[in-house]
Amino acid sequence: MRAAAHGLETRLGERGVGLSGGEGQRLALARIFLSPARLVLLDEPTAALDPETERAVVAALQRLAASGRTLLVATHHPALMAMADRVLALDGGRLVSAPGTLWQEASNS
Repeated sequence: MRAAAHGLETRLGERGVGLSGGEGQRLALARIFLSPARLVLLDEPTAALDPETERAVVAALQRLAASGRTLLVATHHPALMAMADRVLALDGGRLVSAPGTLWQEASNS
């Protein structure tokens, strides 16, 4: 983002027009880390990231959660599910797994 003309203030078009998927994702994540918001909503925060950046983002989200901020994350990523206090599974908009059981089942298989 240092190369972008306006850095973190770079305006994004619909669906991040003007940036690659990974660039848009990194910009959105950087804004989250700099925000004072106590509740953070994330939808697949590691999508479109290379493996190295993905590991860094997971570690940073762990630190963010440890700092007392609440994260509500929609994800398929095992490392993000593992850091959750509660995991809910939805299928077709319906709850199909009680809190905690999805991760336990995935870990046992």
